[in-house]
Amino acid sequence: MSDRVSNISKTGRKITRMKDASKTEKDFADRLLDLVNERKSKGDNVNAISQASGVASGAISEYINTYKQAGINNLVGLAKYFDVSTDFLLGLSTVREFKAETKAVEKRLGLTENAQHSAEQYKHLMPLLSFLLCNRDFISILKLLDKYARAEKDIPTAFESFVSHFVGGSDAEGIDEGLAVLAVRDKCLFEISQKIKPLAVKWLNERWRE
Repeated sequence: MSDRVSNISKTGRKITRMKDASKTEKDFADRLLDLVNERKSKGDNVNAISQASGVASGAISEYINTYKQAGINNLVGLAKYFDVSTDFLLGLSTVREFKAETKAVEKRLGLTENAQHSAEQYKHLMPLLSFLLCNRDFISILKLLDKYARAEKDIPTAFESFVSHFVGGSDAEGIDEGLAVLAVRDKCLFEISQKIKPLAVKWLNERWRE
């Protein structure tokens, strides 16, 4: 503890530790301290770690010294920098290496490294995600979202066509094209909104049966 206090005192700020910190927060502080010291032994300082991980040096010091809880973005940034899983960083796993497993899952399922880190962070929501992935209505929502994104991407082109036909006094083909793209986008949003509520009801019914 004395090492941690002396590290923080150099910044000139008075920091008090949270007495009611959870075991996970304490384990996270210990794991992070070990990883930071590991990098320091190889010549990296906290500023170098901060720049490479995208996590402010002050935040790193607070995580170690005050048991402050890290947000998802900083947790993922630190895990990626130290090449460990978020579970390992939080003290929930003793398995340190993560890259090989991550790449294998990404190749097999198409889930990016960030998506897998998020899945680890939100494990309590995985039953819901599993339910959704097995539901045809949810798959149709994903398809509608993709269709919506494509329509959104086409709007600038359709708008240019709309204006050029309008200014040029040509027939209504360009106008119809622009309106059609907008109609597709709006229809996607409407259909998505109609499908979400029934899905939520199905999930509630599923939970009640457990």
